[in-house]
Order: sequence, then C-alpha cells, then structure tokens
Amino acid sequence: TLTAQELAPILTQLAKAQKMRSDAQASSTTALGQAGDLTLQIGTGDPLTIAVTATDTLTDIASKINRSGGRISAGIINAGGSFRLSLQGLDSGAANAVTVTEGGSINLGLTKPANIVDTAQDAKLTVDGLDITRPTNSVADAIPGVTMALTKVTTSPATLTIAGDSSALKAKLSSFVSAYNDIVNSVHTSTGYGSAKASNSVLAGEPALRRTLDQISALATGPV
Repeated sequence: TLTAQELAPILTQLAKAQKMRSDAQASSTTALGQAGDLTLQIGTGDPLTIAVTATDTLTDIASKINRSGGRISAGIINAGGSFRLSLQGLDSGAANAVTVTEGGSINLGLTKPANIVDTAQDAKLTVDGLDITRPTNSVADAIPGVTMALTKVTTSPATLTIAGDSSALKAKLSSFVSAYNDIVNSVHTSTGYGSAKASNSVLAGEPALRRTLDQISALATGPV
C-alpha cells in the first residue's frame, strides 16, 4: 500500500543499446569482394560468427545477421547515394555492449570509433538522494508499486508525487466481486437453490459442488 509522498528524482543518464554503422558503400546490392568471419559478441555471451563470402552484398550481410537469431538487428541506411550497414543491439545496458571483430579481408569499418553511434550504457538516476543504476529506462523495482518511465536527462530535481490510486483499487474489487458472483450463480443454477430446480438434473444437490462453493466463500470472506 502506497502512502502519499514526494520524491525528487534526478536522471543523469538514459539507458542505451549499442548502435554502430559501417563505412559508406556505393551500393547495397553489389558484391563487396570481402570474405571472412564477422564475429559479434554481446556482453559476455557466446560469440556469434557470420560467414561472409566475396559475393555478399551489404544486404546479404544484413540478412545473415538477422537470420542468426542473435540479440542484434541489422539494416541498411540509404544516405542518398551511399549506403551503410547499421547494427543495433536489442537490449540496452552496459552489460549488453556489442563487440565486433572483422576477420579475413572484411573491412566494413564497424570497429571505427567514428562509426559508433551509441555506446551501450545503463540508466543512472538519483531518487531521494540515493544513486540507482538500471539496464533499462523502465524502472519498476526502485520504489515498490511504482514504475518510472525514463525519457530525458534532467539537470534539476523533478517532482514525483506518489499516492494510492483509489479508483484502480475500486475497479479491481468490482471485478473480483463480479467474478465471485458468477461462480456462485453458476453453481446455484446447475445444482438448484431454494425453490429453483437444478438446470442439470445430474448435478441436482451435488454435495461436491456445495462443498467447493463453501470453500471459495471461506477464502473470499476470511481475514487476510
């Protein structure tokens, strides 16, 4: 149960996934004449090896990466007369940094610092004076019952007011009451109740259903 309180979070860094691109190429559909193993490693996971042949184009390499099943996606960017292979990790956080090794005659430029668009990093924020680090921009475990969606870095404390949501609680209780009544009515209709006859003669006065209903009633009305 949340009590009303005000916190002053400061977001100093958003979580990001690794993103990089290749050197510019004149075509995305012309063979590059490069061959070897393109190795992609995400964090400390097992390396993912993409076999590149001399007849492969940028589009072919992107397709091979996407078919590999690794937690990384590949695409082609048309920069207006030049084309680049774009790679992006599917998971944010410093632990999901992508390391690329270009083997053989592969020379796409994916390892050049100038071609690193985003470096994998964690979200960093301060809540109520306490430093917090998380791999994603959805922080659900820092404050019990509260999910913070981090969207932009702040230079001064933001105001975060937390209070109980009585309307949501009312809706949940109403849903529970409706479900409970549906069960009771279903059993009463099937087995008969008071002067009403059972809709199913086989279940008329069935003691097992009566005991089950008593147990459900005890669970619903007993102290927690």
